[in-house]
Amino acid sequence: MSARKTLKQQTAIFAWDKVSEANQDTRIKFSEYTQVLQGTGAMILSCGLGQTVAFYYSQSGSHYKLILEQWAKFLELNSIEDLIKRLMVSSSTYRLDTNRIMSLLEWQKRYTKGMGG
Repeated sequence: MSARKTLKQQTAIFAWDKVSEANQDTRIKFSEYTQVLQGTGAMILSCGLGQTVAFYYSQSGSHYKLILEQWAKFLELNSIEDLIKRLMVSSSTYRLDTNRIMSLLEWQKRYTKGMGG
């Protein structure tokens, strides 16, 4: 019988998997992915999750798109476009998603530093 994992454990596992995948992804430079993640929390706090998502969506770097894809998957959505639409639904959903993404970011930043990014 396996023990049920806490939300923090689930978030940590998801972050580890996604950072590991990014580290192996030849389409992106892991150092750029890491650099963007390091500044993302501050950007969300100063501009909001919606503005951050919109900014990343407008950028040409594949590491931005990868981050948005990871966030969408973390929130159990099918695409970046679904993520954008979800942020327009309600203020309570927006706040919850912001808190969940911030939690994910903390793990992602730790893991990228550990992997030398």
